[in-house]
Amino acid sequence: MGKAFRYSAFASFVLFMIHMGFLKKYPHPESEAPFCIDPFLNAAKVVDFSIHDFWVLMTKPGMTKMLPDRLNIPG
Repeated sequence: MGKAFRYSAFASFVLFMIHMGFLKKYPHPESEAPFCIDPFLNAAKVVDFSIHDFWVLMTKPGMTKMLPDRLNIPG
């Protein structure tokens, strides 16, 4: 039972990585990839979006200005 789980997990990981490569290589992997399995492609899209979203969250500033403009008070 352990070997069957190990081999199926390895095969699933390999299929996932192949679909991740399709997602990075082709603009529309559903139509251009030689073969495409929908659950693996959807999982690859979710992981790619999560990585991109985390990257943007950590590298881009949250706001453009930290303080408001100074008030123009006479005197």
